[in-house]
Amino acid sequence: MWCLQFSNKLNGGNQVLYALYSKIYSSKTSNIICLKKNPIKTIIFIIFYSRNIPIIVSDPFCSILLWLAMRSKVIHFVQSDDLTLFRNHGYIFNFTYKILYKLMALNNNWFRIFNSDYSIIYFAKRFGINIDKSLIVPMLGINQLFPEINSKYKLKKNGSNFIWLGSQHSFKGGKLFIRAVNISESQGHMVFNGYIPSWAKGHSNISVEANLKREIIFTRIRKYAALIYTSSFDSFALPIFEALLIGRPVIAIQNKCIELNQSTDYVTLVSDVYELSTKMAGFNELNIKPEVQINWALKRQEFNKWCDQIKIKINISMGII
Repeated sequence: MWCLQFSNKLNGGNQVLYALYSKIYSSKTSNIICLKKNPIKTIIFIIFYSRNIPIIVSDPFCSILLWLAMRSKVIHFVQSDDLTLFRNHGYIFNFTYKILYKLMALNNNWFRIFNSDYSIIYFAKRFGINIDKSLIVPMLGINQLFPEINSKYKLKKNGSNFIWLGSQHSFKGGKLFIRAVNISESQGHMVFNGYIPSWAKGHSNISVEANLKREIIFTRIRKYAALIYTSSFDSFALPIFEALLIGRPVIAIQNKCIELNQSTDYVTLVSDVYELSTKMAGFNELNIKPEVQINWALKRQEFNKWCDQIKIKINISMGII
C-alpha cells in the first residue's frame, strides 16, 4: 500500500490520511509519495509502477492524476471542501478543475471514505453516489488530531479574549470574526493555516499567527476564553473539537455542517455576527458550557475498531485477500 499526497504539509486532511494509512497498514513513511517534492518521479510512478499496488489519497489534484492514469486500486479519502480550494486560481483553472473532479467522482471502482456526515451527504448530492455503500471515518478517535491531553494544557483563561482558527478562504469567516471582535470591543487572536491575508493584519485589538504545530495550537487555545467558529462551509469542524479537547467552550455561527455532523450539543450557536458580538461582549462561560461531554477514550476505541473492520473490506475490495 502506498500513500499519495500533494505536499507534506500537515493540514487536517493530510493528518487524517496519515492516521488511516499508518493504523490500517502499519506502513513505513518511505511508502508516502509527495507530488510537490518530486513531481516527475511521482508522475512516472503513477503511470508505470505496478498497478496492482493500492494507493490511498486525499488531495483532490492527486486524485485526478490517479484517475487520468486509470489506476483502479485506489482508496479515496473525500473531503467536501475539495471543490472550494481553488477559487483564487482564476476562472479557467477552476472551471477545468471542477470538470475533471466531477468526471473522477463518477468512477465507482474506487473505495471511498468520507470524513463526516456532512461530507458524504454533500458529495452524494453533487455527484449522485450511493450513500449506503460509503464509509465515514470516526474522526474524534484519531490520536494525530486529538492527542492525549496532560497537565501542560491546563487552562489559563484570559478575560474576554477570543481565538479563531482557519484559513484565508472566505467560507472560513475570518472577516466575520474581525467584525465581531470590533463590535464587541473585545480582543482577538487569529491562527491561519497557510498565509496571512492582508485584511487580517494591522488591527490593534487582534493578533495574528500562521502555520503553527499542533501542540502549539493547543497551548494557544487554552489561553483564551472561548473559540469562535465562523465557517459557513466545512466538511469537519476540526477547530471545534480541538477546543473541546482541552475544555474551552465554543461559540459558533449556525450552519449545515454543524447540524449534519451532530455537533450542536457541543457548542453555543448564534444566528449572525450581531448575536455573536452580543455573546462575546457579555461573555459568561457558565452559560455556554456544552450540553454533552465527549468521551474521548470511547471515541478512540471506536476508531480502532473501525480500522480493523475497514482493513478487511478494503483488502477484499482491492483483491489483496
